Amino acid sequence: MEARLYREFFRALSNQTRFSIVQLLRERPHYVNEMAERLGIEQSRISHNLACLLNCGFVEWDWNGKNKVYRLILTSSRSSPELRSTSSNTLPPWIAARR
Repeated sequence: MEARLYREFFRALSNQTRFSIVQLLRERPHYVNEMAERLGIEQSRISHNLACLLNCGFVEWDWNGKNKVYRLILTSSRSSPELRSTSSNTLPPWIAARR
């Protein structure tokens, strides 16, 4: 079971666009148009990859006026030591809850 969860975790990040989005969101929350401009990627492609990251529990969003702002979901109590030592980001809740 744990191997499957880690496989899903790393599969989500193995896509270069999704990995770039996660790296960008480490800085601060962003709007889709900001991410598209910063990464030089079409907004539709950003939105498509954000849907995957949302389903995997990496990101969440809130309304800010008429626009959605996306942010990383961070948990600290259940992260692996390897991830804690290399990054301030930790396992998403869907993995942390199943460990």
